[in-house]
Amino acid sequence: KFTAKIVIYSAMIYSILPLILVAIASFRIRNPSNGTHSYSTTAWQEAWSGNYSTTGIPDALLNSLTYCLITLVIALPVGYVIASCITRLESENKKNMAKLVEFTTMVPLALSAVMIGLGILIGLLKWAPSLFSWMLIPALPHIIITTPFVIRIMLPAIRSLEPEYYEQAQMLGLSPIRAWWHGRVSILRAPIVVSAALTMAFSLGEFGASWILVRSGSWDSLSVLVDQLMSQPKFNPMIQPMAMAAATTLMGLTFVLFIVAEKFRHSDEGSGF
Repeated sequence: KFTAKIVIYSAMIYSILPLILVAIASFRIRNPSNGTHSYSTTAWQEAWSGNYSTTGIPDALLNSLTYCLITLVIALPVGYVIASCITRLESENKKNMAKLVEFTTMVPLALSAVMIGLGILIGLLKWAPSLFSWMLIPALPHIIITTPFVIRIMLPAIRSLEPEYYEQAQMLGLSPIRAWWHGRVSILRAPIVVSAALTMAFSLGEFGASWILVRSGSWDSLSVLVDQLMSQPKFNPMIQPMAMAAATTLMGLTFVLFIVAEKFRHSDEGSGF
């Protein structure tokens, strides 16, 4: 038992300590004259106002939230529909077709975000260069990347559904939409909330494709803002704490989403996580 406790506590510290250190680093300011360090909120004020960067934390946060909400509105229903189609193919004994659809929709998980961003970039430049100036384009790779996660979470939950619930809702004389809502969606509430929370968290933290597609400072997401600050020379003592402030903001937001996902996650509902 003692060894097991050591392993568990070590794993917890290993997971949480980097997050704590990032938050502390956002307040730790280096004094260039003597190399000492002091603690203040100056870096947060500078990062919030957008000094030394093309955009501040509020604008970057707004862009990140815009991208993740667009991703949620599209990826969640698309993932649900695809998972439902796979389940229907399986129930109709079309196993090979179901496996093909499932494998095809999981392909983005095998690709890096940078490759997806490059593919979209090349496609836009070749077929629709006018769309390249549209600020919502960075949401497209987020949708491509997160939809497979929605499918992976929803698929076992939909497979475990009892069709009798939907049939009973129809027998009660409910309209098709209300029968679908009460006979399927209400039962899948927990997996849907988990899918939504993780979709938003993955979208907020996505960097590779966003960095490829963002070409204007006014479109920077929080992850791009962190990279933008960290790539600057460190002779300015404010740069690294400002980057850590932006990273802490992103970390806090995604941490809240994961707490929401864990609150609604039930292992007996086949939510997949």
